[in-house]
Amino acid sequence: MARCMKLTWDGHPNYRWTIMYKSVRYRFSCTQLKCPRTKEDSYQAANEAWDKKKAQIDAAASNISAPLNYDDICKARELVQIDQKISYAQQNMPDKVKELKIIKKLIKNSEPGDYIIQDCEAKNEDPMAEIRENIRIADMCGIHVTMSHGAYPPLVNDLFGRGKVWKDRINRQKAPSERFMFGNCIKLFLEEQSRNARPSTYLELSKYIVLITNEAGIWSDQYDVSKINTETVNNFSKWLYSKNYTPGTHNKILGFFRRFVNWTVEDGLLTDLPSNLFKKTLRKKITVKKVRSFDNVMVQINDLPIRIRFWTILAFNCGMGPVDLGSVTWEDIDQNNWTLTRRRVKTSDHKETPDVTYKLWPETIKLLQTLPHRSGHLFLTETGTPLYKSAYDTQSSNGSTTVITTDLFSSYWNKLAKKPTFTLGKIRSIGSSIIENEPSGKFVSKHSVLYNGRMPRNIDEKNYLHNRLTFLDDALKYLRETLFSEPLSMAGVSEINKFKNT
Repeated sequence: MARCMKLTWDGHPNYRWTIMYKSVRYRFSCTQLKCPRTKEDSYQAANEAWDKKKAQIDAAASNISAPLNYDDICKARELVQIDQKISYAQQNMPDKVKELKIIKKLIKNSEPGDYIIQDCEAKNEDPMAEIRENIRIADMCGIHVTMSHGAYPPLVNDLFGRGKVWKDRINRQKAPSERFMFGNCIKLFLEEQSRNARPSTYLELSKYIVLITNEAGIWSDQYDVSKINTETVNNFSKWLYSKNYTPGTHNKILGFFRRFVNWTVEDGLLTDLPSNLFKKTLRKKITVKKVRSFDNVMVQINDLPIRIRFWTILAFNCGMGPVDLGSVTWEDIDQNNWTLTRRRVKTSDHKETPDVTYKLWPETIKLLQTLPHRSGHLFLTETGTPLYKSAYDTQSSNGSTTVITTDLFSSYWNKLAKKPTFTLGKIRSIGSSIIENEPSGKFVSKHSVLYNGRMPRNIDEKNYLHNRLTFLDDALKYLRETLFSEPLSMAGVSEINKFKNT
């Protein structure tokens, strides 16, 4: 049986159903419907919700017998305004509640043509006292009027009595519930991320969220997450561009900001995502810079101690950083064909992160063959623990989420007496730059994406990663020829034996 969908599906990033009825658009989000965020699993609930809403709209329309005349409209408006004042006074000016309720009763019982002077006590018959009282309250609202300005009942009523100032003040000063406050929402957001994200990702995410909250100032006028809108996104974008970050850092902070806003919708705190949240202009384009020459890389590598030389060669061969070096195991290596298959550690939980198979260089194979063990982690300390470890501190005394990171790769590198011109963490980017800038243009950015083990950013990269053949082998061969223009000298057997498994 064909599915009957009465509404139009609005997918990513809104995940909602919409319909236009009598010149009004109605929306039903999957969060509101309490359904999974898919078209197939939510259309029936959307149909039922719309049937109920349409019945209410039609019933209300049928109950309208005759159009209200001018006097009825004015009276209804006055009642709405006095209700707003009573609501505000109950929380902030209890002594005025009784007076306002008397005025409301007078408005209800008034006849067309009657003029009810609002905001004055019923027993007060002095017009000047009423004016002074309205001026005092208007002054509390930030509107400063004096008698010399010609303040008289119509003017004060225009500024204050008609409810505009009251409405603005109520909306401005009414505090949101704790559930919608930014501080509480950010706390809940980070707690959820600590359960789902890797420790290194959480550490970076929490740092930038704190930066956005404390420095950007974008929440100064909007401390209620339910009021996040296009203006919020514009303010954030202005602040981010003013910092003049590099494209990588700029886009990373933008991604974390989008992740938080998207979370507020998923958690039912915000109805709809701002329409400009995913505008392409928010991202900073990566500018093409002249690639530095790395002709002396081989000389610098030869000057390194044997164990650090091992890390460097493997990092170049397989596009690794310290966290990847600390996680690689013998089980990742095919010792028959001498290939290494891995997923990038930082994004390994993401379904689009590719499994990449690297063909190992002769220099890498020779160094691997010197290791005394053939199982578990490649690189261990003398006590048998990994050189890189990042985990959540489950024993935190203050109850907050903290991350404990041990990076002995970087520690040993920083203690070198003669440091290379590059760092261990930059080897991946150096390798990808060399591949992308091959003189004949044989390799393009999608080859470096595979070399780095990154998630695809567009359709072209997705298709390439899906149909990859021997392009990476050719790219790795070119990279080796560029780095090691002559055979890499190996340390003596005695020096390798001293290296052992550290």
